[in-house]
Amino acid sequence: MAAISTRVKDLLNRMNRKAAISALGTVIQNIQNLSGMVFARGSVIAGNSSGVGAALDAKGDGKILVGDGTDVASVAVSGDISLTNAGVTAIGADKVGVAQLKSSEFSAAQIIVGDSGGDPAVVSVSGDVSLADDGAVTIAAGAVEESMLASNTADALNAKRIARATYDFSVDGGSVGAIGLGVTLPDNAIIQRAFIDVVTGMTSAGGAGTIALHAEGAGDILAAVDADTLSGIEEGIQDGTAANMVKCTAARELTATIAVEDLTAGAFVLFVEYVVSD
Repeated sequence: MAAISTRVKDLLNRMNRKAAISALGTVIQNIQNLSGMVFARGSVIAGNSSGVGAALDAKGDGKILVGDGTDVASVAVSGDISLTNAGVTAIGADKVGVAQLKSSEFSAAQIIVGDSGGDPAVVSVSGDVSLADDGAVTIAAGAVEESMLASNTADALNAKRIARATYDFSVDGGSVGAIGLGVTLPDNAIIQRAFIDVVTGMTSAGGAGTIALHAEGAGDILAAVDADTLSGIEEGIQDGTAANMVKCTAARELTATIAVEDLTAGAFVLFVEYVVSD
């Protein structure tokens, strides 16, 4: 029985060797057939629907090989980019929209601006305005200055301007002398009307302190008056009549001048109506 088993194994081994040699011969024959085939330059071999290798033209200018799940084809790149035969891609004009932007690069209410090197940069809006994430722009309080207003020196319909300045003892003190109120009228401003609103009663050390207001010259908005007597709304010198109007010969800061003795309390808001001439 053992002898028969050995002879069977021997026979099987010889059969396997013959099959392997036959298969190898087929491979060698296929390789020889391929080496003898004539291919057009720029072609590659791809299996066709019959399972046979066939030449595929892959040399189309700027084309690439793409599989469709069944076959492979040489196709031109199209859509949002183009491809050169050097492998260089280029995004087409008007192809990048909001959806293509990388959201992780942005925070709420930021914008893209060019930097000093000419490159785009994501930044937050700052300065005189703020920007909300819905695009709403808000001008900061106190950010608009005279120089930012549209010029009203040209012949056209122009708006009258109103300057507002505040004196507050708790902020400005009450020492004898001139106190600039931080608001400057432009050169050639013509003051047409002025008045003050006393919001906190004025007092002085001994009841004799005076206060005057001016722009162009001493006391030209409010002549020196007993500060302790001011209350409510007090009209200045300018009352709308031409004779009482004052024209600035340069940019002038609205100024309060305290005299005789120090003030000890008080606050008022000064309103000055003016236009700008030549």
